[in-house]
Amino acid sequence: MKIGTISRMLSVVLCAAALCMLGLSSRADDSLSGFIGTWALNVDKSTFDPGPPMKSHKMTVSDAGNGALHFSADMVEGDGTARHFELTSAADGKEVPVTGFTGYADSAVITTRRPRSFHIVFKNAGKPVEWDTFHLSKDSKRIYGRLAGNDNGTHWKYHWVQERQ
Repeated sequence: MKIGTISRMLSVVLCAAALCMLGLSSRADDSLSGFIGTWALNVDKSTFDPGPPMKSHKMTVSDAGNGALHFSADMVEGDGTARHFELTSAADGKEVPVTGFTGYADSAVITTRRPRSFHIVFKNAGKPVEWDTFHLSKDSKRIYGRLAGNDNGTHWKYHWVQERQ
């Protein structure tokens, strides 16, 4: 082989390697690992339309392996109704089962839209009932969420702040 051909091949290989590394670092930036931990709703910094506001919401996010996260949440609605749900997702857009949200949601789809952010759609019998977007603060101490849904014909919208515990 000629020196010029070898040089061009080496350039192509180095460019391909650089692109692969860029792709890997980009995927790392999209990681949701910053959400791992226990989070509590700050009711005073959150808004609920219509009210009454939730009394509490505590969420634990843990590493489920293979790039997936496990979400477990306990909440008390404004009317005093206690709820619990769990799900595990790789945030890859695949529908996953939700346990504990009996009568409200039986599955969810989680996707990432940008670094430090994810979007979740809860479904019941295949029909979307809730749409949430969560953003992790730059200091990783707060999660800001916009949540909306339809519950028994009532449309609701929440803006909330969860703080790392």
